Amino acid sequence: MKKHVFTLIELLVVIAIISILAAMLLPALSKAREKGRGIACTGQIRQLALAAHMYASDCEDFFPCYGSANSSKSAQTVWFSTSLKPYLGIPLNTGWSAPYMANSRPLVCPSKVTAWYRLDAKAADGQRDIHYLSYAFSCRLSFQKVSRLKKPTDYVLICDGDKWPFGFMYFNTTADNRAMYGGGVNKVAFNRHLDKLTVAYADGHTGMVYRPEVTQVEIPWTDLDESQKTASFILP
Repeated sequence: MKKHVFTLIELLVVIAIISILAAMLLPALSKAREKGRGIACTGQIRQLALAAHMYASDCEDFFPCYGSANSSKSAQTVWFSTSLKPYLGIPLNTGWSAPYMANSRPLVCPSKVTAWYRLDAKAADGQRDIHYLSYAFSCRLSFQKVSRLKKPTDYVLICDGDKWPFGFMYFNTTADNRAMYGGGVNKVAFNRHLDKLTVAYADGHTGMVYRPEVTQVEIPWTDLDESQKTASFILP
């Protein structure tokens, strides 16, 4: 029996068909992979919100300060991420040779694969803590009493972040995908999960949204504890 041998044209046709199928499948696979990362990110941000509530239960019902350079024991900033580490089971990184990435989970979003932001911080007791961070904390809820919040189910506590100072207080009304401003002009929140932002609310529940409502970010001081109005940058 005579064996059939593929001609060059037939081989090129097969390669073209495979290329077309790959081009059709790869976007779907990429979306599926990013959706999985978004689910993992939601789980991580839920851990951070739970850790913030555990911190509050140990600190007279106060959420941690998002970040402060006013500590008498340190010239570095004491970030909320360092304050939450004991409740996440993550050790402090006390030296530059420490395994930053291994000891930074779940402080880093699974989709944030480049341009990590490394913080040289200090814990409240003065210990050094060098770690990566890609989430942002609400400056309006910084050092606020949980029990005095009027609408904890509405207020965004933590969200996907992408830029220093990893704290937000103003809503960004422009049409880009960075939803919130930091204390100055930096746009710190980022829609990295298929155009959606992973958020944790003050009551602990989580979700993915394209853009939070203004009142979920720019929380009126009348909805907060007036006695803490000027305490956003002071350590508890």
